Amino acid sequence: MNQAINELAVSEEFKVVTAAYGYRTLEDILRMGKAYEMLKHEGFGYRMLFELTGILRGNGLGGYLD
Repeated sequence: MNQAINELAVSEEFKVVTAAYGYRTLEDILRMGKAYEMLKHEGFGYRMLFELTGILRGNGLGGYLD
């Protein structure tokens, strides 16, 4: 959770949008509450939400999706 997003195997779009909102790690994103709350950010659409949920599940963090 504390690994830098720009070091993760994610799309460049994901890196750019999360950096624009000051999210450096997955933990920063999860402090918001639920992953779907990221949809409130301009430029963060459903495709990126699916990418985020895939990242969380792939790293054993699927429990944060409840």
